[in-house]
Amino acid sequence: MKDFIVGIDIGTSSTRIVVCKEKEGSRKPQIVATATVPSRGLRHGYITQPAEVTQSVKDALAQVQKDIKQPIRHAYVGLGGISLGSYVHSTSLAISGGNSQVTQADIDRILEKGTEEITRDRKNIIVVHAFPIHYRIDNEEVLGTPLGMHGTQLHVKIIFITTLDLHYETLVRSVEKADIEVIDVIAAPLALSAVVMPHRHKTVGSLLLNIGAETTSLAVFEDGYLIDVSVVRFGSHDITNDLALGFKIDLEEAERVKKNPDHNPDIPKRKREEIINARLADIFELVVKRLEAIKRHKILPAGAVVLGGGAHIQNIESFTKDALDLPVRVLTDKHILEMTNRNIKDANMLTAYGLCVLALDEETYTSSYWSSGFFSSLKKFVDNFLEQFSP
Repeated sequence: MKDFIVGIDIGTSSTRIVVCKEKEGSRKPQIVATATVPSRGLRHGYITQPAEVTQSVKDALAQVQKDIKQPIRHAYVGLGGISLGSYVHSTSLAISGGNSQVTQADIDRILEKGTEEITRDRKNIIVVHAFPIHYRIDNEEVLGTPLGMHGTQLHVKIIFITTLDLHYETLVRSVEKADIEVIDVIAAPLALSAVVMPHRHKTVGSLLLNIGAETTSLAVFEDGYLIDVSVVRFGSHDITNDLALGFKIDLEEAERVKKNPDHNPDIPKRKREEIINARLADIFELVVKRLEAIKRHKILPAGAVVLGGGAHIQNIESFTKDALDLPVRVLTDKHILEMTNRNIKDANMLTAYGLCVLALDEETYTSSYWSSGFFSSLKKFVDNFLEQFSP
């Protein structure tokens, strides 16, 4: 399987796999097979029935393996769910290198120190990614890496992407029980951004808003970095449920009414809009609160990119513009075809594809701690943790 790169995205409603291979002359991989199967055993992105999740992965694997005519043994896995979040943390240490020169060992030590501090103060979490975004030597800010510079104290500001340790461990184990070795676990918003968010937008300030089935994730970028990730416990299925209750119709019919206002002539359009807008207001109230908490409300020049199941709701663009007071781009099928060289039509496949894109784009990870062996240490932690409960 060395010639293939595989991304697995386990969502609340669907489990998706994308198989790619390197494409000569292109930084983005070529898609050779995809599969989507219904997910089982999840609630709000959190695994409640591991065996059911394993079976969903096996079902999707069977589809792509039939297309590529060989078994898949390794994969990159996307991480989402309500426990996904982020913290900003600053720490410092004395420079230990000869002649007071910063060495790679100093950089590794300060990242390890920050990780220990963030996990000590917050129980039951595990660090998935750690991005150093600002360094200072003594009292002077460093533009770029401090490696090779001189001073007495090294200071760093780090963005930590975290999740519940039990959720992380269960995700890895569920995939491994499908006979897949997990090469890396990557936060789903980060994988999505690799496909849909231009670097310029990440630099000037932007928001990635994914309205999924039972959760809505938001990822904020600035100065080229991911500076915040959070997940809201509402999604497009909540709108479907509200419509089903409001009009006394079954869920399948409510889903069709949600996507197409002209589907059922017996459904009053005004009441339909009121129900949809009420639930969207709940979602965006929480989004705005998060943006206010990180002091980015209304001040992201590149605006917001909206995708996911909720992106198919009529007037979602105008609603988002009014709610966030930002420029908004809703990903259409046309955009998705262009981004993936016409190999993917469904935005729900973009996270799995983004995992493959990141796997080939080493430059994206030069500032990420996990790229230099962090995931290996996490896997060791998981194995040691679960051994405590082995018979």
